[in-house]
Amino acid sequence: MNLGIVDRRALVRQALSSLFATTKKHRIVLSVASVHPSLETIRKANPDVMLLSARDQTEILVDIVELAKLLPSLKVLLLCDHLDEEFQFQAMRAGAWGAVPASADLQMIEKALDVLARGEFWVSRSLASRLLGKVLQAHDSEDSEDLTPREWEILTLLASGARSKEIGSQLSVSESTVKSHLAAIYRKLRVNTRVEAALRYFEHLQGRSPGIEPPSTAPARPESTIH
Repeated sequence: MNLGIVDRRALVRQALSSLFATTKKHRIVLSVASVHPSLETIRKANPDVMLLSARDQTEILVDIVELAKLLPSLKVLLLCDHLDEEFQFQAMRAGAWGAVPASADLQMIEKALDVLARGEFWVSRSLASRLLGKVLQAHDSEDSEDLTPREWEILTLLASGARSKEIGSQLSVSESTVKSHLAAIYRKLRVNTRVEAALRYFEHLQGRSPGIEPPSTAPARPESTIH
């Protein structure tokens, strides 16, 4: 199996490369600091699995979506400093295939890779149950209300990483007005956090969220996150 490694820390990339060099099952074909500046390199290397260090949660969700668009058959395995179940859930929805602790030994990582090689997800039983519950809940729920042009504009800025004060400044409205719009956006999208709202935005870009179809006058997607 051909593997790629994405981590800003050169020492971590070197350590993982050295670790896998001791085995004959997997081969490192790519080692880069970040996803976006390396898209063409990643495309050419075409790894089977990408070991992606999960540090900044919103950035990682963007990376997962970008990788899925670039290489649809690629499986992303997250290396997490903290295995937060809520974040794992959001990452799985974005397209990740599983997550292991950053402190995991080679045996655990290889076990996870073997599971991915069979076309299966590497998740805990509790998270698997939660994912199934969310799928069933989404199937039974009514479609979300459409966002207004202003709400879509705010969602686009939110997905680019802008905070409420920054959004207000860019749109020439007060921060309290932005927060009121965000409350309406969360309600319509049936989410509770900025990360979840941003994820729904990225899902729409992949054609997976019909409930947030933007108006024809919607702003272009933010260059800082999606290209």
